[in-house]
Amino acid sequence: MNTAVDSSDKEANQVLLQQANEHADAGHAQAAMSCARELLARAEQAQDLAMCAEAMLCLACCELRLLGKFAKAVDLAQRAALLFQRAQHVNGEGRALATQAIAASRLGYYEVAVDSALLAVKVSAAEQPSRDQVMAYHALGIAMYSGKCFVEAGNAYQQAIYLAERCEPPLNAFELHTDLASTESVRYMVERNGGGARLSLDMLEVQINRCHQLLAAASSGNPIATASHTNNLLILALANTHLLTWRLRFREAAEALQHFKQMQESLQRPWMKAAVHWAQAELAMVKGQLGEAQHWARQTVAVAAEHEHEGLLAVGYQLLSYACELAGDTLGALSALRQLALREQLARAHSLKGRVDLIDRQVELRRQTQQLQRLESDSRLYQRLAMEDGLTGLANRRQFESSLSEWLNMLPTPGASLCLAMIDVNRFKQINDSFSHHVGDEVLRRIAGLLRKHTREPDLPARLAGDEFVIVLRGADELACRQVCARVQQAVRQHDWSALAAGLQVSISVGLAVASIGDTVEALMLRSDEKMYADKRASA
Repeated sequence: MNTAVDSSDKEANQVLLQQANEHADAGHAQAAMSCARELLARAEQAQDLAMCAEAMLCLACCELRLLGKFAKAVDLAQRAALLFQRAQHVNGEGRALATQAIAASRLGYYEVAVDSALLAVKVSAAEQPSRDQVMAYHALGIAMYSGKCFVEAGNAYQQAIYLAERCEPPLNAFELHTDLASTESVRYMVERNGGGARLSLDMLEVQINRCHQLLAAASSGNPIATASHTNNLLILALANTHLLTWRLRFREAAEALQHFKQMQESLQRPWMKAAVHWAQAELAMVKGQLGEAQHWARQTVAVAAEHEHEGLLAVGYQLLSYACELAGDTLGALSALRQLALREQLARAHSLKGRVDLIDRQVELRRQTQQLQRLESDSRLYQRLAMEDGLTGLANRRQFESSLSEWLNMLPTPGASLCLAMIDVNRFKQINDSFSHHVGDEVLRRIAGLLRKHTREPDLPARLAGDEFVIVLRGADELACRQVCARVQQAVRQHDWSALAAGLQVSISVGLAVASIGDTVEALMLRSDEKMYADKRASA
């Protein structure tokens, strides 16, 4: 193909990318995705890695912000980041990592979200402020906010605003202020439910007023992220409804709630119906209609669970607990909190603040590898960082879920063999409290070593998070798999733990489930998890 044709194709692809992003910004999901898929097909045929990545990133933004398919968004953004890396397109890689972080936050994968956001910050670092830097700090703010780290979230948002105002040309910070307003809404609710003394609505009102000023001055011009503007309008409408409700301006709050509901129905963001129910619950609660408040809180939980929006689901459970408490239903309040704790455990939502040093080491290793091998080695390193647990060296949750999903899809007949063993370290918190977190970390490393030693070649041992491990056992019947599990339990029990710390004893609980045709990753994990807890109760 001659140069003129190559140049013409590139120009056509750029036009197609622009059309896809414009459709996405306008909230037209199907039109945007049609353009992005056409672009992806053209770019794959031309072996244009950077343009393939741009198409995938546009698809990820549509799945994240317009369709609410957060798991798909994580997968597409991760694939886009790898392609950008192979193409040595650092700015694109930062944008993809930021998108991955936001999607992971919606799923409750907080460690993944913070890892991705911090890596986006490092990748996007530059002397001059840029859109990529703004997106990275914005993603970090969302990840911290999702983990209820409100101070850290506010700091990240403020840094994003500072950079946005200094870009050339300046970026519209409307999206950042709407997320700050959303953060203030959740902070107020959390502090109120916990009996906190702060309970100030001033900052929420400041952010809402700033959003209205930006709307009046610049409309949606020069937005920060693809497909974000219509969602930001919904977030602002929700925050405004909350402010009027908590200020006890009932008539205006009811009007704002109706407006918000109509917007959600018009824009067709099904997961945002959970936010509508949240607003309905708050209005009922301040009016003293506690039965109605409990009803809407349960509806918040139901819709959020359906769409896997862990942030709104947590809000729903907290609302339900608070409404039950106000009504004098102590058992109902405790039940809601227990369900929230179980959901957070299943989502592996653990601490976010201890990850910065790990990310710095990953970035430094990544930089050194780039100096040695600019393309292939760099790509292999990123895949390892994305799929390996930093503490134990085992496969991490991402690699586990990806591999298990692939193997489940390969089950053609009932005779095909695939089992899943969920593993939990018994009384691990006591180990940390009695012997130190350093000893706890070493316990996890040694258990990982025992898993490697006592599993078979086809098996995949992985660390999910905290003290939770898993083994995918392939190509063996249930009896053989139970023998592997028994061998692992015995190896842990008989290991010389006293050499690590005097008086230390360690044991594990294991639950084995056999996969069936049609199983999803979540369904198989749930069955295995239930059997693991049964094993834990039996050994207590």
